[in-house]
Amino acid sequence: MLTPWLEIGTLTSSSAEVVNPAGLAVVRCHAHGDAMSDLTTSRVNRAGQRIRRIARGQVTDSERLAAAIDTLVGFRALHAISLQTATRGLRSAVTSERLPVQVSQRLKRVSTIIDKLLREPTLPLSRMQDIGGCRAILPTIPDIRAVQERLARPSRARELVAVSDYIEDPRDSGYRGVHLIMLYRGRIVEI
Repeated sequence: MLTPWLEIGTLTSSSAEVVNPAGLAVVRCHAHGDAMSDLTTSRVNRAGQRIRRIARGQVTDSERLAAAIDTLVGFRALHAISLQTATRGLRSAVTSERLPVQVSQRLKRVSTIIDKLLREPTLPLSRMQDIGGCRAILPTIPDIRAVQERLARPSRARELVAVSDYIEDPRDSGYRGVHLIMLYRGRIVEI
């Protein structure tokens, strides 16, 4: 039997190294503070579309690839505070339920984000909810429900946007868990 778990997803990191799936080159990118301040939703989405076109071999401009990857990395960096806030919230909820569970974080690699952009061609980069995250593996379904209830309560720090309940409707793989789509400090985070 698989253990149910709660997962938080968002973004961190301010630099990345990527091998273009189309085989163009290795591109090393760093998000710069000034460049990050003008990352509008449309700019982020255009970067996602450009990465898709380059990865499919429709465009071969390495300068545009570097700019698009730089935008992606900057977008990830903007989520760092939201990730920290969500992680603290999950840790607090687990502790309040007196559960002896550790909360761990993970970060989706830039190459994995690009893979997802290619698998889901209509998903705007700005709406990708699982770029990174943290999770707590809880011992029982009632424990998951208790933590879920705590996190879903209205708060100044977060707003519940949607719920994906894979306990009620397990995935074909057998995975069971609950994902809460939350808004933290203006950024979507998957818990």
